[in-house]
Amino acid sequence: MVGYDRKQVLEISGEPFFFNGIQIRIDKIKDIYKYTDDEIKHLFQVAKQDGFTVVNAQIRWMDVQPDQSYMATETTYIADGNYRFKYEKQI
Repeated sequence: MVGYDRKQVLEISGEPFFFNGIQIRIDKIKDIYKYTDDEIKHLFQVAKQDGFTVVNAQIRWMDVQPDQSYMATETTYIADGNYRFKYEKQI
């Protein structure tokens, strides 16, 4: 392909990569709709079959460190328009 600035284009194996993306909300699919890991994997395969080249997906902290799980309301609060972590020391 000619006519593009190589400094401004993402290339894969020397060819321009065209972003055609979709977002899969794993957090909602898993927590609200109770999909299994295999069902979620299938959603990624369907996205690929539909021609999407990129999938944006959230990584939940509980998947990274399952021994510690906190709800947002348990760890932070807002006072005077500022977020504060409940466990940080007040100076």
